Amino acid sequence: MQRTFVDLFRGDSIRRLLLRATILRMVVLTMAVGVIVALSGAVAIAAAPQGAVPYAITGATVIVRPGTTIEGATVVIRDGLIEAVGTEVVAPAGARVIDGTDMVVYAGWIDAYSTILLRQQEATQPQQRPGGGGPGGPPAAAQEPEIGTGHPIARIHPEYSVTEDLIANESDIESHREAGFTAALVVPQDGIYRGESALIALREGSPGDLVIDGDVAQVVSFQSGRYGGGYPGSLIGVLATFRQVLLDAQRWSTWQDRYEQSPAGIQRPPQVDAYPALMPVLAGDRPVLFEASNNRMTERALRLAQEFAIRPIIKGNGREYEVTFLFTDAGAPVIIPVDYPRKPGVDDPDAAIDVTLETLQRWDRAAGNAAALENAGISFAFTTDGVGPGSFSENVRKAIEAGLSEDVALAAVTTEPARILGVDAILGTVEAGKIANVVVATGAPFGEDSQVRHVFVDGHHSEIEARPAKGSERGGEDPDEPVDPRGTWLVTSSGEFQMEMTWTITGSPGSYAGTVSSDMGVMSFDRVRLRGASMSVNMSMEMGEIFIDVFFEGDELSGSMAMGDMMTLDIMGKRTSGPGARATSGQGGLR
Repeated sequence: MQRTFVDLFRGDSIRRLLLRATILRMVVLTMAVGVIVALSGAVAIAAAPQGAVPYAITGATVIVRPGTTIEGATVVIRDGLIEAVGTEVVAPAGARVIDGTDMVVYAGWIDAYSTILLRQQEATQPQQRPGGGGPGGPPAAAQEPEIGTGHPIARIHPEYSVTEDLIANESDIESHREAGFTAALVVPQDGIYRGESALIALREGSPGDLVIDGDVAQVVSFQSGRYGGGYPGSLIGVLATFRQVLLDAQRWSTWQDRYEQSPAGIQRPPQVDAYPALMPVLAGDRPVLFEASNNRMTERALRLAQEFAIRPIIKGNGREYEVTFLFTDAGAPVIIPVDYPRKPGVDDPDAAIDVTLETLQRWDRAAGNAAALENAGISFAFTTDGVGPGSFSENVRKAIEAGLSEDVALAAVTTEPARILGVDAILGTVEAGKIANVVVATGAPFGEDSQVRHVFVDGHHSEIEARPAKGSERGGEDPDEPVDPRGTWLVTSSGEFQMEMTWTITGSPGSYAGTVSSDMGVMSFDRVRLRGASMSVNMSMEMGEIFIDVFFEGDELSGSMAMGDMMTLDIMGKRTSGPGARATSGQGGLR
């Protein structure tokens, strides 16, 4: 019997149609779920090398830990971990093999203090103490209403974590990785109680994939606010605030415990996010990293740590050799920079009069800081802070020349930061079961001619392009042959402080001049010295003198720019207009 279109909507036909529709929807839904699962699985594989092809580094010299070396060993890396290390280890079937003959394998370095991948934080504005109306302050009614459950003093925010402001930027970590760094402690930069630092892996990936430990240490700074900017505006106020916050947190903890046990008859404690965030510190479960810009700050930090029975880590200033007894008495570790002061200007007799004996002594002893700590038995780790990864190894070599042992130098970027930061169970050595943060180099760590060729971070492999051998890095050009530096140059700095500059170099042999234009304004060269293909420049700014040293190669330059004693930046640039790099025959007498 033939059915019409209307018949399909009668009786059993309707039920059958509804059943078919239901089945169809279930099939479509199942297929959709399958696609989503498949896609999520693909994302997981991209985020971590689970199930990826293993790597085997064969026949290498493996520095398992400082002082322990295995010759002709094989290292197997699989699923983000070190699977095996030894002379009897065989490369797994299907593994990607890296020939380690004449190569040195060691644990990836850890930068113990950094702001890498940290989004620029807005400085918190100091607030008036609650209640207002203090001497010279506005009346209480004139204050802005408080927002949220943070501490009444805006610069107190221990509940903050840098993980909230991590950004994924592959270009920011390339220079670190090329130097041999595979992990870094990212530290917040604003406030008194600044918040939690986090140890991250230096590889590509989303911020959540990079965090190794998101609660390494609470960070504290004694930096006071500007005058008139609210409480605390002085060092004594900062120290008083540090104490009061811990006392308030202890009182809150007792109050909270009693309230939870029997709330009847007890006023409920206030909700202040800062106090529960400080409980691990007061319990001794989490260290406090104190920023110490000078040795007086170090002394204050260690006394406060003893007063409240908290575990201190000191971020040093490079002059710890003057107060080694403080660290031995407290048993506290220290993170030290290898950013050394520039040689004082004593060539000019008139300028030499203003150079103090203390300035000369500090310049002379700076490179020996690490050796002094080693001799005193003090635990320390290195940071690139102030110098950047590009010049880091060179400056560590200066520390070694000043008496630091090579094993302790290596420990200061591997086993010591891992122990100080509480991750020595998973990082710091080349041992089976640990995270595959591994470096393959052409020579010993910190060797002048050693080059990093392969880096593994969480098992993710990066191959580093070989640099020209020493003596040929200038393309075979004679470094003593003079160049013509004139023209317009686009120059950029790398590392943690990145900026673009336009250099305009004018003049003639023996009397070159120039300007530097950037977002900071325009500055002029005060003094220019050209020796062959090398040029040194001095410039003045309000905060001190700038020293520039560069080497020209054709229409490219590279070198460093030291901004007083604050920091040294690696710079590189290209000429966008102007004459060729080679000087004419008439300039051949320039030396």
